[in-house]
Amino acid sequence: MVFRWLKSRDKRSAPAARPDPVAPPPTAEAQARAAFAQLSITQALAEVRGRADRADRIDGYLQRRDLEDALWEDGALAEPGALAEIERASRNRNKRINREARARLKALRSAATQRAALLERAQELTESATRINSQQALATRDLTARTLIDEQWATLVERWQALPPPPGDTATLPELPPLNTELPLLETPPPTSDLAEDRPAAAEPADASPAGVVEALDNDGDTAPVAPASSDAAASEDAAKSAAMERLQAAESRRLALLESEPPLATEPLDRVDALRNTVRALSTLLRDIDWPESAAVPQELAEITARVQTTETALTETEATVRALGEQVEIQIGELRALLDDGQTRKAGTLHGQIRRAQPERLGLPRATLSRLNAASGELRALGNWAQYAASPKREALLEAISSAASEPLDPPLQAEKIKELRREWQALGPPRGEQERAAQARFDEAAERAFEPCKAHFEALATQRQANASAREDICESLQAYLDNTDWRSADFAAAEAILREARNSWRTHHPVPRKQEKPLAERFEALQARLHERLKGYWDANAAAKQMLIDRVTALRADETTALRDRLDQAKAIQRDWQRIGKVPRKQDQALWQAFRSGCDALFAQRDAAAAAARDAVTAQVESVRAMLREFEDVVAAFDVDNEANTALDAGLLRTFENRFAGALKPLPPGPRKALQQDARLPIERYRARLAKQAQAALTTALADRARWDETFATTPDAVPDAAPPGLFPTQPMAGDLQGLHDLAIEAELWADQPSPASDQARRLELKVAALSSSLGGGGGGGTAGPSALTLADRWCALGAKPDTAEVQALRARFFAALNAGADRGQAAGES
Repeated sequence: MVFRWLKSRDKRSAPAARPDPVAPPPTAEAQARAAFAQLSITQALAEVRGRADRADRIDGYLQRRDLEDALWEDGALAEPGALAEIERASRNRNKRINREARARLKALRSAATQRAALLERAQELTESATRINSQQALATRDLTARTLIDEQWATLVERWQALPPPPGDTATLPELPPLNTELPLLETPPPTSDLAEDRPAAAEPADASPAGVVEALDNDGDTAPVAPASSDAAASEDAAKSAAMERLQAAESRRLALLESEPPLATEPLDRVDALRNTVRALSTLLRDIDWPESAAVPQELAEITARVQTTETALTETEATVRALGEQVEIQIGELRALLDDGQTRKAGTLHGQIRRAQPERLGLPRATLSRLNAASGELRALGNWAQYAASPKREALLEAISSAASEPLDPPLQAEKIKELRREWQALGPPRGEQERAAQARFDEAAERAFEPCKAHFEALATQRQANASAREDICESLQAYLDNTDWRSADFAAAEAILREARNSWRTHHPVPRKQEKPLAERFEALQARLHERLKGYWDANAAAKQMLIDRVTALRADETTALRDRLDQAKAIQRDWQRIGKVPRKQDQALWQAFRSGCDALFAQRDAAAAAARDAVTAQVESVRAMLREFEDVVAAFDVDNEANTALDAGLLRTFENRFAGALKPLPPGPRKALQQDARLPIERYRARLAKQAQAALTTALADRARWDETFATTPDAVPDAAPPGLFPTQPMAGDLQGLHDLAIEAELWADQPSPASDQARRLELKVAALSSSLGGGGGGGTAGPSALTLADRWCALGAKPDTAEVQALRARFFAALNAGADRGQAAGES
């Protein structure tokens, strides 16, 4: 069967015409791993062994399954440090390599421990041999101490050579100094005292006699040797030890044979008990034949025999316990057999009886009464079997009729096959045929069953055909997968389509079931291998995507910890990273969820900084707003405290308003537009109220100043020599006004023009001239003072500056006309300001 998706894939355009996947290109590490996976085994092995870094070399071996065996042939990775690193690197990656590394590491450590112990023992033996050579008194005729040293040295060398040489280890055994043959030998032992048997001899150093040396060597230095009571006792002990050593050497072949022999672990418990007992008996006989002296230290060869006796006796005890447990179980089964016979369950009783007999109850040491009950149950079981045969005859006839009826009136094939199975189970439950009559009935039953099964053959042949078709379909699936894997350029593959192919292949595989039993396992193994190859390709793609996502997670984490970059810039970078995250390809769900949680956590932490900064900014704005409002409330209190109508109050100060406006404007600058606009709106009314009160105060001052000047001018006209004390200096000249009254007429008309008040009809012509002159002066930039014109106080000062005026009715009329116009203009200005 060829998949629909493979057919459609063949009909599509060339791979170059396909749109590029959205996912970003894999990282450099992922590309290197993919390139390494494409190398041949020879190229890959050369590349790995060319790596200088040991960790990289181990990682290379672990990346490919076909390099596992070559790992152990790499001499650079044979030392303990490299094995420990292999064990750590292979955890959760390759169980076989991990187990092998642990085993090799354990073997090296064990060998190192044994080697250190052997070196220490060799040093002790060389020191003892050196002492014997340097002391003439110890060179006795039998040389027992030196003989034991030589024998122990030979055994030590054999064990040293049996140990595997560790890599890079140059430790060697020291050389045993030869015996100094030039030393004279003592012909007779030194004389002993008659009191030697009554009191102990004085203590002597350990190397004062051969026996002391031997005991020191055999005890491996654990305890201090004790000097012999006398030289006769020492000689006797040495002779006994030498004889025992000769017997031990003579029995070396028996010893080795017994140590190398081992009862087979897979034997039955009863047979194993016999074998273990024989082994213990033979080892005990060997120990008795050697008859090693109790006072002498036990050599290694004899210690091995004693240890084997102990281990064998332990195994014998455990096996005997197993046999006892088996006997107890058989006793329980005999009781169960009795219960089954009482219930009439002969078939189950027969099965249990066979199990009991196979356990060999006669060899288990069961009580005689128990064996008698077993024999009685066996006889009863045989009798019941005969009765069961007699009772089964009617049942056999009934089953023969039923199978014949099924042959003549068949059911649907599945039901027919099930019915035949059920009749066969009932027939077999009657037990095996006994006698000619039952065998004939068995033949008739088989013949009828064959006839009854004839309608089912076509059905099962169709099922077999369907199974074969399913097998062919599965073969097609494997072939299609094989072609897809071999013909795809994985450097530019569409991995989304590869994932869909793998999923569709699995679904199709499950659909084509069942298949012939013989073909099921080979096909399944091939399919598993192919989908493993495809999954490995997908895994590389997923790993690259996961690595890319992990890189983005690292970037977000770095942004969160970066305090040198502005928060706004970091947030912009985080948003760009989020867009990059969306463009990365697929990752397995569980892994993707873990990566997403880590990425989301980093982003949330970064945006939490933004929220915290925003909250801090809001708090700062709130505090600044509250500070401005406090300033405004303070100003409002000042405004409310002033009342221009109350003479007791201090005069209003325009500088206070300017100071407040400057402070208020400076405090509003850092605020956002919303709060700033609201505060400006709140401050507008008190500021206008204060300005209105300033204007009212200024108007009142102007009115007072004009009234003062009118009064001073009138007083000065009647008393020219008396200048008012309250008048400003220089306001009134000392000389009286010169000339006619035209200047007073012109000032009165000018005040009326300034105040926009009507002039008498007789002065209309002069009013027009003065108005044209003022316009010309303002347009020509003359000395008219600008477009605003003179103020009321300026005009009043000009009136006073003309000097003492005649105290006539005309002057008084002009004075009243002049100041009335000024007061009218001042009142009009105040009304305009209040509006």
